[in-house]
Amino acid sequence: TWGLTLRERIAWALACGLNIQAFGLLVLLSLRARPSGWRLLLFDFAVAALALAMDRSRSRARAARAAESRPASRESWLVPILLYGVAALAWSIFLGEALADSMWATDFLAFWGYKGKVIALTAEIPRRLFQDPVLYFAHREYPMLVPLSLAALAAFGGRWNDQALALFYPACALATLLAVSGFLERRVSRRAAATATALAALCAFLYRPANAGTAEIPFALGLVLA
Repeated sequence: TWGLTLRERIAWALACGLNIQAFGLLVLLSLRARPSGWRLLLFDFAVAALALAMDRSRSRARAARAAESRPASRESWLVPILLYGVAALAWSIFLGEALADSMWATDFLAFWGYKGKVIALTAEIPRRLFQDPVLYFAHREYPMLVPLSLAALAAFGGRWNDQALALFYPACALATLLAVSGFLERRVSRRAAATATALAALCAFLYRPANAGTAEIPFALGLVLA
């Protein structure tokens, strides 16, 4: 864990999990095996076993040093609790808005969701997504992590459901807030962490229904972790 807070570890776990699921989906598609929940879980267990084996062989000295260097905090919890309450309320509102309807943003319908749905329904990545001039609107040059993540989640659910898949976005938003909170509490102070988390949660330009279906929210998570 290298001295990270639990909140940071949760954020990293989600980000790594999304990449692992996308890679697992690609492996299944390359083997001509239709993606399903149990097949992806088998892949997950194999990756988890490998990670545990690597973790046992790694020195924990760095984690110990990071824990020793963490500043002692005697701050009051009153103000941070209020600020975290604001952040929780803002995130809850975004959660409700994101799940209130199927994803309808133009970016979702034109490329992120379009590519994900094609992959989920055909169990392949058709060449036409990148070669057919008629599909110029789908932006063949855009990265594939979001479509692959949506297709992998659809495989777990057994079918493509726009409204259920919207959970992907509040999950990424929550992971972003946890990363901001954990990092700043570890490196700065409890109040700084709570203030930044509340400000991030109130970022209406980012956490709005129109962005449930686009790449802005997972991209924000990637930027914060980077």
